[in-house]
Amino acid sequence: MKKLFEKIGYGGLSQAFYKFFYTHIGYMVFTSLHSTFMNTLLMRVTGESDSAMLFNLISGMMIGLMQAASVPLAKRTSVVFPLQLGVVVYLLMYGFFFAFFDSVDKVVPLLAVLSGVGAGAYWFSYNMAVGGYLVDAERDRGLGFLSAGECVAGLTVPFFAGWVISSFEGLLGYVAVFALGLAVAALTVFLSMRLVKFPVGDSRTYYGKALRITFTDKGMFTLMLSNLVKGIRMGTLLFFLNILVYDAAESEFVVGLSNLLSGTMGILGGMAYGRLVKENSRFKSMIVATTVLAAGALALLIDGTVPVIAFSMLNSFFVYFLINPNGSIFFAAIDLPEHADCRGEFNGIRETSLSIGRTMGVAFTMVFSDIISPAIAILLLTLSQYLMIVLQIPIQKVLDQHHSERK
Repeated sequence: MKKLFEKIGYGGLSQAFYKFFYTHIGYMVFTSLHSTFMNTLLMRVTGESDSAMLFNLISGMMIGLMQAASVPLAKRTSVVFPLQLGVVVYLLMYGFFFAFFDSVDKVVPLLAVLSGVGAGAYWFSYNMAVGGYLVDAERDRGLGFLSAGECVAGLTVPFFAGWVISSFEGLLGYVAVFALGLAVAALTVFLSMRLVKFPVGDSRTYYGKALRITFTDKGMFTLMLSNLVKGIRMGTLLFFLNILVYDAAESEFVVGLSNLLSGTMGILGGMAYGRLVKENSRFKSMIVATTVLAAGALALLIDGTVPVIAFSMLNSFFVYFLINPNGSIFFAAIDLPEHADCRGEFNGIRETSLSIGRTMGVAFTMVFSDIISPAIAILLLTLSQYLMIVLQIPIQKVLDQHHSERK
């Protein structure tokens, strides 16, 4: 694998990072199964999208809460423990799914809570691992590699799952797909045991200090606000495009095909991002991506499945140019010496901001879905990302000053 990574331009990263990469791909495989097809299952069982919206609303809220709760867990153990806990909670979710399969629409809140808790714990560790396993100079390349790997999982897994579901009568295909997800989740727990453990500061929790800095330091305050705005679009489009595809085609196979095509574009986008975007071009990357995606959303004004799939492909390519620079800027900000003992806490605050944004985005979509078209809703959500970009300018000035002083 080392030679392959070098051949595609991703050699030379730390061995600890590569171990994390394998674990992350396992996570992306099993979550790609249920995150895509939990929505279509609920729509098939209930005949409408409200249950799917509710699932994503509750899950999004729980992600932020669990991110914050993961800080003391990681400080008392290591950054790896919340990750492992999150995957185990997913295993518990699968258990309840099978136990209540015949009335799954009745346990949507429970499944959503477990999904959100699992995701929150996992993504806390993910964010800290990206900061711990990669230095800032390699962060964009490492994030590009992770993005490409995520898209390989997003390309192959939903397509295969959609084919399986469509090949069986009734809901039997869903049973097979979720059983596979359960097996891969168990494998991910095993892979996580090989991860390099590192502490998240000392055992004390500094939320008070982190919150004080967040609300008194202009750069950190606007950086957290930028993540709230980022979450408004990101949380909605993670599932909403699949709902639009299923609503138009009423076929799990077409949903899987859409994910296959979008995943292909995502692989190309992730690899292009890792090669093209450097420390000094992060803002340009976000501006170009927002402009292209806002223009592309107008294609959704055309009725049919093809425009939705076409926009999904466009979004999959450019979304990394929009969200990854924000992540790199955040990690650089919490790497500043004055923030050394609050890195985990800042990550918890950031993820809470993202969670609030995700909740706002889903709520906006639910409230206005009968008033404005999906195209206009997605256009407005995308235009909001210009505000996200502007809100990162103050912290970037701090980072530029810090870099100039080091020289």
